[in-house]
Amino acid sequence: MYISLIEDKIDREDDNTALNLANYNTLNSWGIELIETTIEVVLDTDYNIYPQIIYNGEVTQNGTLTYKIVDETIAVVTNINRGVKITGITAGTTSISISLVEEPEVILQVPISVVAATTKAIEYGVSGADVLRLGLSAQYTLYKIDATETVLPITSFSLDKPTYATGTIKDGVLTLTANEDGLVGKVVATLINSESPLPVSATKTITIRSLW
Repeated sequence: MYISLIEDKIDREDDNTALNLANYNTLNSWGIELIETTIEVVLDTDYNIYPQIIYNGEVTQNGTLTYKIVDETIAVVTNINRGVKITGITAGTTSISISLVEEPEVILQVPISVVAATTKAIEYGVSGADVLRLGLSAQYTLYKIDATETVLPITSFSLDKPTYATGTIKDGVLTLTANEDGLVGKVVATLINSESPLPVSATKTITIRSLW
Protein backbone atom coordinates (compact mmCIF):
# COMPACT_ATOMS: atom_id res chain seq x y z
CA MET A 1 0.00 0.00 0.00
CA TYR A 2 1.39 3.41 -0.97
CA ILE A 3 1.49 6.28 1.52
CA SER A 4 2.33 9.88 0.84
CA LEU A 5 5.76 11.41 1.43
CA ILE A 6 4.27 13.56 4.17
CA GLU A 7 3.23 10.42 6.08
CA ASP A 8 6.54 8.67 5.48
CA LYS A 9 9.30 9.75 7.92
CA ILE A 10 11.95 7.10 7.13
CA ASP A 11 13.64 5.37 4.19
CA ARG A 12 13.42 8.41 1.95
CA GLU A 13 15.77 6.70 -0.55
CA ASP A 14 12.90 4.33 -1.37
CA ASP A 15 10.47 7.16 -2.10
CA ASN A 16 9.39 8.42 -5.52
CA THR A 17 9.35 12.18 -5.20
CA ALA A 18 8.01 12.66 -8.74
CA LEU A 19 4.87 10.71 -7.85
CA ASN A 20 4.87 11.91 -4.25
CA LEU A 21 4.69 8.28 -3.06
CA ALA A 22 6.61 6.59 -0.25
CA ASN A 23 8.30 3.17 -0.51
CA TYR A 24 7.59 3.14 -4.25
CA ASN A 25 11.04 1.93 -5.25
CA THR A 26 11.07 -0.88 -2.69
CA LEU A 27 7.70 -2.14 -3.88
CA ASN A 28 8.73 -2.17 -7.51
CA SER A 29 11.90 -4.18 -6.83
CA TRP A 30 9.75 -7.25 -6.00
CA GLY A 31 8.06 -9.50 -8.52
CA ILE A 32 6.56 -12.93 -9.17
CA GLU A 33 7.50 -15.06 -12.16
CA LEU A 34 5.79 -18.13 -13.56
CA ILE A 35 6.68 -20.12 -16.68
CA GLU A 36 3.03 -20.52 -17.62
CA THR A 37 1.14 -17.55 -19.01
CA THR A 38 -2.05 -19.61 -19.17
CA ILE A 39 -2.88 -22.89 -17.45
CA GLU A 40 -4.96 -25.76 -18.85
CA VAL A 41 -6.07 -28.46 -16.45
CA VAL A 42 -7.81 -31.66 -17.48
CA LEU A 43 -10.99 -32.29 -15.51
CA ASP A 44 -10.44 -34.40 -12.36
CA THR A 45 -6.64 -34.23 -12.72
CA ASP A 46 -3.90 -32.08 -11.18
CA TYR A 47 -1.52 -29.47 -12.59
CA ASN A 48 1.47 -28.27 -10.55
CA ILE A 49 2.92 -24.77 -10.82
CA TYR A 50 6.11 -23.39 -9.27
CA PRO A 51 6.15 -19.57 -9.10
CA GLN A 52 9.34 -17.79 -8.15
CA ILE A 53 9.83 -14.66 -6.06
CA ILE A 54 12.03 -12.06 -7.74
CA TYR A 55 13.86 -9.32 -5.86
CA ASN A 56 15.99 -6.78 -7.72
CA GLY A 57 15.88 -8.99 -10.81
CA GLU A 58 17.06 -12.16 -9.08
CA VAL A 59 15.29 -15.22 -7.67
CA THR A 60 15.07 -15.17 -3.89
CA GLN A 61 13.81 -17.59 -1.25
CA ASN A 62 12.97 -14.67 1.04
CA GLY A 63 9.24 -14.18 0.93
CA THR A 64 5.99 -16.08 1.08
CA LEU A 65 3.42 -16.53 -1.65
CA THR A 66 -0.31 -16.99 -1.20
CA TYR A 67 -2.68 -18.44 -3.77
CA LYS A 68 -6.36 -17.93 -4.46
CA ILE A 69 -8.61 -19.32 -7.18
CA VAL A 70 -11.16 -16.72 -8.26
CA ASP A 71 -13.89 -19.34 -8.81
CA GLU A 72 -13.39 -22.38 -6.60
CA THR A 73 -16.28 -24.21 -8.25
CA ILE A 74 -13.99 -24.55 -11.29
CA ALA A 75 -10.69 -25.46 -9.58
CA VAL A 76 -9.00 -25.57 -6.18
CA VAL A 77 -5.39 -25.27 -5.03
CA THR A 78 -3.33 -27.32 -2.58
CA ASN A 79 0.09 -26.31 -1.31
CA ILE A 80 2.98 -28.56 -2.34
CA ASN A 81 6.74 -28.24 -2.02
CA ARG A 82 7.82 -24.94 -3.66
CA GLY A 83 4.47 -24.47 -5.36
CA VAL A 84 0.81 -25.44 -5.57
CA LYS A 85 -1.29 -28.16 -7.12
CA ILE A 86 -4.31 -27.04 -9.13
CA THR A 87 -7.14 -29.58 -9.36
CA GLY A 88 -9.85 -29.22 -11.99
CA ILE A 89 -13.37 -29.71 -10.61
CA THR A 90 -15.72 -28.43 -13.31
CA ALA A 91 -15.12 -27.59 -16.95
CA GLY A 92 -14.86 -23.82 -17.35
CA THR A 93 -12.54 -20.85 -16.97
CA THR A 94 -11.25 -18.98 -13.95
CA SER A 95 -7.91 -17.59 -12.79
CA ILE A 96 -5.39 -17.97 -10.00
CA SER A 97 -4.16 -14.96 -8.07
CA ILE A 98 -0.63 -15.26 -6.65
CA SER A 99 0.44 -12.58 -4.21
CA LEU A 100 3.46 -11.81 -2.07
CA VAL A 101 2.69 -11.70 1.65
CA GLU A 102 5.46 -9.20 2.38
CA GLU A 103 4.27 -6.87 -0.42
CA PRO A 104 0.55 -7.56 -0.95
CA GLU A 105 0.42 -5.18 -3.91
CA VAL A 106 2.71 -7.53 -5.86
CA ILE A 107 0.23 -9.83 -7.56
CA LEU A 108 0.39 -12.18 -10.53
CA GLN A 109 -2.89 -13.35 -12.03
CA VAL A 110 -2.94 -16.25 -14.49
CA PRO A 111 -6.00 -17.54 -16.40
CA ILE A 112 -7.03 -21.18 -15.93
CA SER A 113 -9.06 -23.38 -18.26
CA VAL A 114 -10.45 -26.68 -17.01
CA VAL A 115 -11.25 -28.98 -19.92
CA ALA A 116 -12.77 -32.42 -20.27
CA ALA A 117 -10.41 -35.30 -20.96
CA THR A 118 -10.12 -36.39 -24.56
CA THR A 119 -10.03 -40.08 -25.38
CA LYS A 120 -7.16 -40.89 -27.69
CA ALA A 121 -7.83 -43.67 -30.16
CA ILE A 122 -5.55 -46.67 -29.80
CA GLU A 123 -3.33 -47.14 -32.84
CA TYR A 124 -1.61 -50.27 -34.09
CA GLY A 125 1.39 -50.84 -36.32
CA VAL A 126 3.21 -53.59 -38.18
CA SER A 127 6.89 -54.32 -37.65
CA GLY A 128 8.95 -56.10 -40.28
CA ALA A 129 10.96 -55.57 -43.44
CA ASP A 130 9.92 -52.83 -45.85
CA VAL A 131 11.54 -54.64 -48.80
CA LEU A 132 11.15 -58.28 -49.76
CA ARG A 133 13.28 -59.91 -52.47
CA LEU A 134 11.80 -62.45 -54.86
CA GLY A 135 11.80 -65.91 -53.29
CA LEU A 136 12.85 -64.65 -49.86
CA SER A 137 10.86 -64.45 -46.63
CA ALA A 138 10.41 -62.04 -43.71
CA GLN A 139 8.45 -62.09 -40.48
CA TYR A 140 5.86 -59.48 -39.44
CA THR A 141 4.20 -58.73 -36.10
CA LEU A 142 1.24 -56.61 -35.04
CA TYR A 143 1.80 -54.26 -32.09
CA LYS A 144 0.17 -51.47 -30.15
CA ILE A 145 1.64 -48.01 -30.78
CA ASP A 146 2.28 -46.74 -27.26
CA ALA A 147 4.99 -46.85 -24.61
CA THR A 148 4.45 -50.59 -24.05
CA GLU A 149 4.54 -51.62 -27.74
CA THR A 150 2.54 -54.71 -26.78
CA VAL A 151 2.65 -57.40 -29.48
CA LEU A 152 -0.72 -58.90 -30.44
CA PRO A 153 -0.97 -62.35 -32.05
CA ILE A 154 -1.96 -62.22 -35.71
CA THR A 155 -5.06 -64.33 -36.38
CA SER A 156 -5.49 -63.55 -40.07
CA PHE A 157 -4.11 -61.39 -42.85
CA SER A 158 -4.78 -60.24 -46.39
CA LEU A 159 -2.78 -58.89 -49.33
CA ASP A 160 -4.12 -56.43 -51.86
CA LYS A 161 -2.07 -58.32 -54.50
CA PRO A 162 -2.23 -61.95 -53.37
CA THR A 163 -0.29 -63.20 -56.42
CA TYR A 164 2.83 -61.29 -55.32
CA ALA A 165 3.45 -63.19 -52.09
CA THR A 166 2.21 -65.99 -49.87
CA GLY A 167 2.01 -66.05 -46.11
CA THR A 168 1.68 -68.37 -43.15
CA ILE A 169 0.87 -67.61 -39.51
CA LYS A 170 2.63 -69.46 -36.70
CA ASP A 171 2.50 -68.53 -33.02
CA GLY A 172 0.84 -65.24 -33.92
CA VAL A 173 3.63 -64.16 -36.28
CA LEU A 174 3.15 -63.77 -40.04
CA THR A 175 5.83 -65.01 -42.43
CA LEU A 176 5.55 -63.59 -45.94
CA THR A 177 7.43 -65.05 -48.90
CA ALA A 178 7.71 -63.18 -52.18
CA ASN A 179 6.71 -65.41 -55.08
CA GLU A 180 9.38 -66.31 -57.61
CA ASP A 181 7.31 -65.58 -60.71
CA GLY A 182 8.92 -62.18 -61.32
CA LEU A 183 6.10 -59.97 -60.01
CA VAL A 184 7.64 -56.87 -58.44
CA GLY A 185 6.06 -53.76 -56.99
CA LYS A 186 4.26 -52.62 -53.86
CA VAL A 187 1.98 -54.88 -51.82
CA VAL A 188 -0.23 -53.75 -48.94
CA ALA A 189 -0.48 -56.34 -46.17
CA THR A 190 -3.28 -56.08 -43.59
CA LEU A 191 -2.64 -57.89 -40.32
CA ILE A 192 -5.61 -58.66 -38.08
CA ASN A 193 -6.07 -59.69 -34.46
CA SER A 194 -9.60 -60.89 -33.68
CA GLU A 195 -8.91 -62.02 -30.12
CA SER A 196 -9.20 -58.53 -28.56
CA PRO A 197 -12.58 -57.34 -27.25
CA LEU A 198 -12.87 -55.74 -30.70
CA PRO A 199 -10.92 -56.83 -33.78
CA VAL A 200 -7.91 -54.63 -34.51
CA SER A 201 -5.78 -54.34 -37.61
CA ALA A 202 -2.90 -52.45 -39.15
CA THR A 203 -1.43 -52.25 -42.62
CA LYS A 204 2.08 -52.17 -44.03
CA THR A 205 3.28 -51.43 -47.55
CA ILE A 206 5.99 -53.85 -48.66
CA THR A 207 8.07 -53.47 -51.81
CA ILE A 208 8.73 -56.67 -53.72
CA ARG A 209 12.04 -56.47 -55.61
CA SER A 210 14.13 -58.73 -57.74
CA LEU A 211 17.19 -60.43 -56.32
CA TRP A 212 19.48 -58.27 -58.46
